[in-house]
Amino acid sequence: MLKTALIAASLLALTTPALAANGDNGKAAVSVANVDFSSNAAVRDVYARLKVAATNVCTTRIESARVNDVDAVCVQRALADAVRAADRPQLTAMNNNESDSRFAARRSQGATRTAANPD
Repeated sequence: MLKTALIAASLLALTTPALAANGDNGKAAVSVANVDFSSNAAVRDVYARLKVAATNVCTTRIESARVNDVDAVCVQRALADAVRAADRPQLTAMNNNESDSRFAARRSQGATRTAANPD
């Protein structure tokens, strides 16, 4: 939780000159200065850079299913917090679409497991 808070606080610095991430100190920054948010390609690019920064900061690189799940939650939270801080409807829509896709995939996997192993 603390790691996520640090990442979110660091990603709030969305006007810094360049993308920077450092997994050791839990800080990352992505610039949105001079981004044309009316361009879908530019929005996809910023979103991808936010996701890379969150992934770099959150990933512990420990091979464990439990740790990988914690890392994935950290990335999702940090990315959502950064998108919220950017306060750009285009980024919010992109993040919502990706979140909906992840939810549908998890729901589908759960239904498949339940059908394969009914109680």
